[in-house]
Amino acid sequence: MNFVNFILKKLGLVKIDSKENYEKNFIKFSEEKDKFTNNELFYCNYIDNSKLFTNDNVYILDIGCSEGADEIFTKFNFFSYVGCDSLEKEIIKLNNKNTHKNISYYNYTIIPPENKNEFVKKYRFDHYKNDMDYFNFGKSLAFEHVEKFEKTRENRSKIFGQLDRTKNNYQKSLTVDQIVSEKLKNNVNFMKIDIDGFTNDALYGASKTLNLSSLFFLKIEVNYTDPMEKDHFVEAYNYLYSKSFKLYRMSQRQYLHKGYFGKFIYDFPCQNFSGVDQQGDLIFIQDFDKVYTNFKNDKITLNELYKYFILLEILNFNDLAIYILNKYSDIFETKMVENLKNLFIRKFSISHFNKELSYQEIKEKLDSK
Repeated sequence: MNFVNFILKKLGLVKIDSKENYEKNFIKFSEEKDKFTNNELFYCNYIDNSKLFTNDNVYILDIGCSEGADEIFTKFNFFSYVGCDSLEKEIIKLNNKNTHKNISYYNYTIIPPENKNEFVKKYRFDHYKNDMDYFNFGKSLAFEHVEKFEKTRENRSKIFGQLDRTKNNYQKSLTVDQIVSEKLKNNVNFMKIDIDGFTNDALYGASKTLNLSSLFFLKIEVNYTDPMEKDHFVEAYNYLYSKSFKLYRMSQRQYLHKGYFGKFIYDFPCQNFSGVDQQGDLIFIQDFDKVYTNFKNDKITLNELYKYFILLEILNFNDLAIYILNKYSDIFETKMVENLKNLFIRKFSISHFNKELSYQEIKEKLDSK
């Protein structure tokens, strides 16, 4: 679908027939790589069947929850999900469709803390030259197309579903810390932030949340190319590293320069199939040395450890789970450690040997070669 047809469709002036094409096949492939793993969750199934979480949950905070909770959070009863977005119409739509008691959506705008400048001064990447021509969205082919058709604020609203903020009377403006305190009672295990350019504002407003012993995983959207932007990855990395979070995964979204020609991967102006790695997602994980110390000092419970491994599996870090179980073998009883290693290696076993083998059996088989 070309961009003109997309605009006409959004304005209700033409009906476009959906077709299976190269772009859609690519989208399906790229989304599968980026999504949580929705099958072969052997450890999660074990936890669910064992009823270990009858009085507890894995708590998820989704900042920028457009399109709603990922399917994985509806698959198991032990997830408790809170989603926030500044788009009132999106939140109304999500709440009208929501049938899960453990999923809630709120119309909040995320704001930085009053002392934001103190954080910026300490963590912002300042080794750049102001006269350099840094690549950003304003220099992209996507933005060039937006400029051509975005003649009025009304058209922008129709194209991108944005709201006029002055008409949004029900929206609350809160820091992440305020949301975690108000809606999650200062208990969150996984936090995702995707709010189009304001990631670091959100992180600075989450200083108390990032100190919680229960917060194990973060997934944030950043930009890689322009250090002047409010979501530059170096600034986020510096700050999260100071909070004992390690970077474990990076993804990229590529944008072509304006003046060039190329297809968008969706049917509106966005990333392309090639170009500059301008944006992407980072996954940070709390250093397990810290988690281990907190557990040994009774700052977190055994349930919290189970949650850590649940999140490892849904984010497809089975290798890290095995590494931790080998290095910190005293966190569970010996039989439990072996059982968990067998669960986390089962996906590999089936794909490589077409049958279920234990971790030890696979190790012996491969060591003998």
